Amino acid sequence: MKYSWIDIVKGIGIILVVLGHITGGYSQNLIFLVHMPLFFFISGYLFKSQCIKDYFLKKTISLLLPYFTFLVILYPFEYPYSVDTNIFKYILKPIYGGQLLNNGLIAFWFITCLFLTQQVFNLLVHKINSKKLLALIVFLFYITSYINSEIYSVFKLPWNANVVLAAIPFFYTGYLFKLKKYSINLIVILVLNIISAYIIYYQTPIAYDMKTANYGIPIISFILSTASILFIIFIAKKLQHINFISKKLKYIGRKSMIIMFLHQPIYIFLKNNFNINIILTFTMIIGFSCLFYKIFEQNIICRVLFLGSKKDLDLLRNNSKNKLN
Repeated sequence: MKYSWIDIVKGIGIILVVLGHITGGYSQNLIFLVHMPLFFFISGYLFKSQCIKDYFLKKTISLLLPYFTFLVILYPFEYPYSVDTNIFKYILKPIYGGQLLNNGLIAFWFITCLFLTQQVFNLLVHKINSKKLLALIVFLFYITSYINSEIYSVFKLPWNANVVLAAIPFFYTGYLFKLKKYSINLIVILVLNIISAYIIYYQTPIAYDMKTANYGIPIISFILSTASILFIIFIAKKLQHINFISKKLKYIGRKSMIIMFLHQPIYIFLKNNFNINIILTFTMIIGFSCLFYKIFEQNIICRVLFLGSKKDLDLLRNNSKNKLN
């Protein structure tokens, strides 16, 4: 992989996601400043403009296919159907997704929001030739996200589509960071992270709770969140030279999508059935998620449905065509 540190960043990011859902208080507030913006930033960093149709199909397979597979399997367990349940609302809820999905499905909003963010940004890049106009539109997205958050907070769209307004600026920042090959000024980043820690210690609401469209303090939260992202990238680049640590983080990072889907159901199961400390809980969440990944990896159909492998889907299609011929 050209950017070997990317998997380390993903590993750190998904560890923060898990810790953010199993901890509370000060540490949780620190994590919520950075953990989801980090994934949008990295997605923007990895973004490559493609034909709109091809990009849509590619991301439908890699993101939406696993999303619906896990949703169909886990939804009845998270929201058991009873004779008193309104069947229309029961079916509509998983289709609407986004903020309506909680409990073990609490992280599912990210997948659909990421998919929509990628599609919108790819469309913008294709349709807008002016870099200045693109930057202006992204800024308008950012302003509109706060209008949604502060003035029209009741405005919620299916699949958390309204959160795309806040995700695009991070996605664009990651895209620019790679395009312009910006360097990280460690002193500035450290100072900003210390400021973040100080502000959060005094319970100032600066965190990015993107699922609920709560984006903290305008401009300030974005700057501090970006500073935390850049600090994690700096750490990841240093860790890539320490094999003992980097191998483990890369291993976790490559399985970040499965961990995103499964960490909360596993956590709820452990919490409801066992009295174990947070360290063991965290270890078991990561361990079981990786185990499921290994299981899914063994079968071509599972690789398609659970891992969103386009390569294996193409192979299945070719095999089907050969049998018909």
